[in-house]
Amino acid sequence: MPWGDKYGPIVVMKDEPLNMNKANWTMIVSNKELISDYETIAEVRYLSEDAPDNLDANVEFELYEGIKLVARGVIL
Repeated sequence: MPWGDKYGPIVVMKDEPLNMNKANWTMIVSNKELISDYETIAEVRYLSEDAPDNLDANVEFELYEGIKLVARGVIL
């Protein structure tokens, strides 16, 4: 799997810019199935219980390590 069994990057929902001057949410990504070198089916959830309730089907998101974009995804 691309980054191991579990991963905790910053998540930004599509059409929201990454803003390092505000609090960003961390998403826990647990890989379930490797599709290809660049595609994985994973279970995702926010690290914090106070996070927004916006992980609905077809929502697109980006994952960041600091300011570096490391992945794009869509909720199935």
